[in-house]
Amino acid sequence: MSHPPMDEDVPIADDSSDSGSDMDLGSSYVDGGGGGAIALNDAASTIYPDDSISMRDFQTAKKKKRPPAPSVVSDAPSLVSFHSSADGHLFKTVHGRAFNNQSDLYILPADDHEHSRLDMQHLALRLHLGSLYASKHLVEAALKPNPDCPPAVLDVGTGSGRCADTGINNFESWLYEVARTLRPNGVLLLVNGFPQMYDSQLQPLPTVEPGEDGFTWVQFLWSSVYKAAHNRGNYSGDSCPHWQRWLESNPNYKTPRTRSMYVPMGPWKENMSEREQYISALMREDCIRILGNFKPLLLGDGKKEADVDQWVANATKELQDLSVHSYSRWQYTVAVRNILPWQERLEEPRPLDAESGTMLGRASDTASAPLGIAEMRISWP
Repeated sequence: MSHPPMDEDVPIADDSSDSGSDMDLGSSYVDGGGGGAIALNDAASTIYPDDSISMRDFQTAKKKKRPPAPSVVSDAPSLVSFHSSADGHLFKTVHGRAFNNQSDLYILPADDHEHSRLDMQHLALRLHLGSLYASKHLVEAALKPNPDCPPAVLDVGTGSGRCADTGINNFESWLYEVARTLRPNGVLLLVNGFPQMYDSQLQPLPTVEPGEDGFTWVQFLWSSVYKAAHNRGNYSGDSCPHWQRWLESNPNYKTPRTRSMYVPMGPWKENMSEREQYISALMREDCIRILGNFKPLLLGDGKKEADVDQWVANATKELQDLSVHSYSRWQYTVAVRNILPWQERLEEPRPLDAESGTMLGRASDTASAPLGIAEMRISWP
């Protein structure tokens, strides 16, 4: 089932496309299930011979690390480069991992290992999406050369927590601030992953305790991470189900559109193409690595180190031996800045908190997979 481009005038719905994808880059090969293995070191050249980004990522990974250099400002005044080893005051060490020292809200490390995982995740999502952007036509129009107004791109992670008051737990107000930065007809692109895994029929894997029906270690670990983040006051992960509604009610934007994509966690599906096996292998390895990177968060939440290590090992085994057939869910939302003067928010903001709901699976979620094509529509509060 193919989806219309997000920049077409289509009804807004939380639907999914199953482009076929799975994940595993840390391993030396991908078992296709039906025979044959894909050597990941050679995958970029054999599967995507014309894919310069894939080639760049793999070639970069093979290079030896360069000696650290101090922070410098490039010739382009909007670009600043810094190296973690030379800018140690920006980071702190927590349970042996480097973390952003500017906020206690950001829950993932900020070291080379995490940076490598993010590169892998970017590659998997870009290949699964089939484009660098969720709405290629809109982005190309916004970046069209204009001698009177040179195009520009602002990549905002917001995960640093630096704008915690307006960007982390009050994302709706942050969207107003973004509108002040965007030019008329500028494009806002949002993407977020869910801490909820879905089974082969796109039903949420249940969040239950060991020994209960439907228990899986991978979902148990994700739900533990989600709850630990809440215990630290970080509700940023709860914002994406509200993006569409918030943008529709924001007077500074027009034509917001949202869709979800579901990526298989490993090559467990039948008749997967070589490309689908490769993407799914990347996504599986991304999940394995990020769950391991959450260890400091779980330890800070009072969990015992031996328990956390066992949980990660059990979840890793589930993903590697394909005993659990699951999808990860990624939401993409696109909106365009209208040409009207910026309008500030008039109503009192309501920050996200424990009363805002949960992103974990609920009994009211519905899904279907007709003819093996994954499609899902969820009504959010």
